[in-house]
Amino acid sequence: MEDPPGETESPYHCTPHSLREIHSVSLRLSLASSDAERKQILDSFGMTTEEFDELFGHGSGSTGPDDG
Repeated sequence: MEDPPGETESPYHCTPHSLREIHSVSLRLSLASSDAERKQILDSFGMTTEEFDELFGHGSGSTGPDDG
């Protein structure tokens, strides 16, 4: 019996992206005007906020409570 899709994948799997894709995501995120728009951009590239943060080593440009 086969496992349903997604259940056998490693939770640490990170989809490989080219530098062009990563820089495109970064540019679009810098132009995004809301957190919802940033999430939509990352979703369209098949990335999570955590994956983007791992690749760039910083936040996705959203402002948090400590940003003043």
